[in-house]
This record gives sequence, C-alpha cells and structure tokens, in this order.
Amino acid sequence: MRDVPKPLDSFESNWRWPTPDVRYTDEPLTAAQMRAAREDDDVDDLVTWLREQLDLDRRHAEKDLWILDHATDGGSWRAFIGSGVAFSDIKADGSLVVRVETEGHEADAAAIARFVKMGRRRAEQALAEVEAKRARIDLLAGAWAAGGHYDAEVSRVVSERLLKLEAQPYASRPGFRDEWRLT
Repeated sequence: MRDVPKPLDSFESNWRWPTPDVRYTDEPLTAAQMRAAREDDDVDDLVTWLREQLDLDRRHAEKDLWILDHATDGGSWRAFIGSGVAFSDIKADGSLVVRVETEGHEADAAAIARFVKMGRRRAEQALAEVEAKRARIDLLAGAWAAGGHYDAEVSRVVSERLLKLEAQPYASRPGFRDEWRLT
C-alpha cells in the first residue's frame, strides 16, 4: 500500500489521484516517490501514444479496404503489358480501368495491378496486426501498473522495455520521443 498526501484545496504538483490500494497521509512524497510518479507518467504517455498510432494504422487499413471494395471489380485488376506499343492497359473483368502511357508503362502497369491486388491482403493483415499489438500493449500496460507479483521492479523494467519495442516501428512519426528509443 502506497502513501499519498491528502488533497488540498489548492493544486500541488506532487499530489496524484489515489488508487484503491492507497491510504492517505500528511507526509509529502519522497524524491523516490516523485521520480516513480514521473516514470509512471512517461510510460502512460508512451501507452497513450502507441494506442494513437494503432488507431491511425487501423484507419489507414480500413480506408484501403473501402477503396478496394468500391474499385472496379473489387480491385481484381490485371496488367496487359504493351509489347512494341507506347502503352499498357490495366483491366478488370475485361473492361479497361486505366491506360498507362508513360515512358516506363510496362513497369508502371505491372506495379499498379500488383499493388492493387496485394492491397486487400495487406490491409487485412494490418488490421490483424493492430489488434494483436493492441492486446500486447494492454497486457504490458497492465503489468506495468500492477508491478508484478514476485519482483515488481523487474516486471516494470521488462514491461517498459517491451512497450518501447512496440513503439520502434513508429519512430519516424510525429510525437515519438527520444526517451522511447531503445538504448
């Protein structure tokens, strides 16, 4: 059970909302307690930011699936590479969807058809990965908050490191903090 100072009429920067296993005390927080509170805030920020990234990934994948669902023939496109002509065609269900007339039309047409065809599988896989990551993050955030049963400090260190591992693929996105990098 942790000791937390009683709330005062005015806001004090070292007061934190109590959890159920907290009893009130008139004693101020120690430096170690304040440092632990800051670490909790850092991990809470990381968990919140990671969940935002997963929401963004989910929205992108859902958008891709919507596009494919509304594309001609559900995005089942085939490239018809022009040989000896200045164009290539992309067709769906025998109908022309796009005529590619660029200098590199052969590669362009093949790329379009290939990436559109793979789009559904990638979007569905992305949705599955988002849900798996969300479950791992929830588990790790719970372990961080609980502190573990036999060795609280080891559990918190491992949980924090695993949360940082989950954040690494998003390191180039806005909001990523240097302290979340693996060292």
